[in-house]
Amino acid sequence: MAKTFKELSNIADFSSTGLSKIEPNEYQTEEEPEYEDPKKLGEIINKQITTEMHYNIQIHLPETKDIAVFDAIFKSLKEHLL
Repeated sequence: MAKTFKELSNIADFSSTGLSKIEPNEYQTEEEPEYEDPKKLGEIINKQITTEMHYNIQIHLPETKDIAVFDAIFKSLKEHLL
């Protein structure tokens, strides 16, 4: 990656950055949005933030024809997780 960067730097033109200087009076400030319906504004403000936790459990089941193995695995999961 370093060699690629050096080679590209050799052929690059750094004389102009392509950026223009912005004068302070050119800045435009965004006005606050107006809400037509006060009920909608209240709903936005009063929304409760909830915290949720999600667990993704991956089970790699062994290759077997004995259904008792699967029953034991899922019985154990039920006892310990639910």
